[in-house]
Amino acid sequence: MYDLNKPISINWGLNNICNLMCPQCARNTIKDGVLQWKVDGTGNPGTTLNDADNSLETFKIAFNNIGNVDVVRFVGTVSENIASRDFAEICNFVIDSGSHVQVTTNGSLRSKKWWADLGKIFNKDKKSRVAFCLDGLREELSLYRIGADYNKIIENARAYISTGGASSWRMIVFKHNQHQIEEAKSLAKKYNFDHFTLIYSNRNYNLDEPFSYQGKDYNLLPQDIFSEWNEKIKKRDEYASSDELEEISCKFQIKNQIYVDHTNRVWPCCYLPNKKNLLGSQKFYDDYYYDKSNNLIEKTLSEILHDNFYELLQLSWTEKFACLEKCKSTCTATRSIGNTIKSSDFRQDIW
Repeated sequence: MYDLNKPISINWGLNNICNLMCPQCARNTIKDGVLQWKVDGTGNPGTTLNDADNSLETFKIAFNNIGNVDVVRFVGTVSENIASRDFAEICNFVIDSGSHVQVTTNGSLRSKKWWADLGKIFNKDKKSRVAFCLDGLREELSLYRIGADYNKIIENARAYISTGGASSWRMIVFKHNQHQIEEAKSLAKKYNFDHFTLIYSNRNYNLDEPFSYQGKDYNLLPQDIFSEWNEKIKKRDEYASSDELEEISCKFQIKNQIYVDHTNRVWPCCYLPNKKNLLGSQKFYDDYYYDKSNNLIEKTLSEILHDNFYELLQLSWTEKFACLEKCKSTCTATRSIGNTIKSSDFRQDIW
């Protein structure tokens, strides 16, 4: 499924920790009108959150069991990697090993000094960079990134940039922040961000569903300035719930990229790890889910990829009864509405 004769990319979750409560994050749910942790089905193997982390020494063991690594992406699928105790040291190790680091973060943890020191580490490699998720300005930011402090994030980002770290401002567009796009672009230039990117999300849940968190009322509404995108998402959802099955083109396979969760277990992508809602749908998934030995502490990547799960997964893409729902909804080749591969109608790079 992957070519280990070529450099491989890793999407890595170092921990199961996050300091925010974003309503569309897989670790959270709205139940009885209240936003809360979803402890069973968050993408984590256990039933707890905020209690697991990787040390530098553990990471080194796992990293050295992979082989030729091109880039490590700490994107925080269900966590905030910056929260890892040894995060800066881990990034320094990866860069000194000759690989690159790409980070996506809410940017609201750590001190300005810590971020300035991280900028020095990233300045050693011009292909390594940090993307700060600033989905709005001032109070609008915390309408989705609940618990975030806009001013603190800006201070941290500027400290990181000041010491030479390559940076990006990423903005998910919602109804509540779409009027701030031009101002955000102007501020990104003012603060010397290297890139500015608009994200039109394909997440179509917990929208227009009033909820409360810690006594405050919220209602997240979708953007309405890109109606064509909203129509594509509607068609995607209709297809995902239908009996149709079109050609599957795995985005992670195309990029020769794997996912490693915070227990250092290897998965084919970020959509399938530890999904309890997929249990019972296919035996090949259940078997892999319950086999905890497929981790980079006990085995090499080559050994793990010889598990028959990877062969059976690819065979499942041609059979309606066998194809996993996540494969169908995110990697159908003809619909171009996924959120891993860069596409002009989802991720708009302004500069």
